[in-house]
Amino acid sequence: MTEKEMIYNSLSQRYSPILKAKNVAEILGLRETTVRTWTSKKRIPCVHMYGAVRYLLTDIIDWLLQQREQQQKQEMQAQVQ
Repeated sequence: MTEKEMIYNSLSQRYSPILKAKNVAEILGLRETTVRTWTSKKRIPCVHMYGAVRYLLTDIIDWLLQQREQQQKQEMQAQVQ
């Protein structure tokens, strides 16, 4: 089982596959206003559905893993310099 699958299985027990900003904030340990700000700045993936903004659980997990990967690359580059 991949890391993504393990995270999804864990989170899907508590959250719907389609999330609101409040749910994303809980998952990421952020304030809801931060999630909404990041959404408006297109820093976090979202879907516009019938005038409402929603987040797909799989997209949030992918985004989170990508953020970690980028951070690790930056840290490795800093160590080389």
